Amino acid sequence: MDAAENFETLVGEVLSEMGHVTEPALATPSTTIAELKLDSLSMLEFLMLLEEKTGIEVTTDELGTDTTLSQLTELLRRKAA
Repeated sequence: MDAAENFETLVGEVLSEMGHVTEPALATPSTTIAELKLDSLSMLEFLMLLEEKTGIEVTTDELGTDTTLSQLTELLRRKAA
């Protein structure tokens, strides 16, 4: 498993942990932030959990509602490099 797959798996795990996605298949690489229906508080929680698990900070300024989980995974990969 490469780093991108690890981050993709991690994003799905964080969403499941938050209770926003109970079926991993619902969080596909093409799922957008808007489709997750995260309110502003949930978005902050999501980003904080990602940072806690990866040590990589992602801000709300770096994500738009049209950002896909695949794009988020790529952002995490770039920041980890």
